[in-house]
Amino acid sequence: MALQKEKWNYVMLQEMSHDPITSPKSFCSSVEQLCRQNGAVSILFATWAYQRGGAKLAAKGWAYDEMARKLSQGGGGK
Repeated sequence: MALQKEKWNYVMLQEMSHDPITSPKSFCSSVEQLCRQNGAVSILFATWAYQRGGAKLAAKGWAYDEMARKLSQGGGGK
């Protein structure tokens, strides 16, 4: 609603840590929809990879370097 009520030049967005990797199409579509409504430039606040050797990383079956690389490439490993 905040994006619809006022005109914004920039909108900063942050997604949960793994969504840009596990759901890149949905992630990019959501960003586009949110910012297009208002004509704002989107700024994505990137998160960091899960802790090296941590349970969350192991649960996803990723190596730390793999997750960090995919996040730095904008998700999806493209």
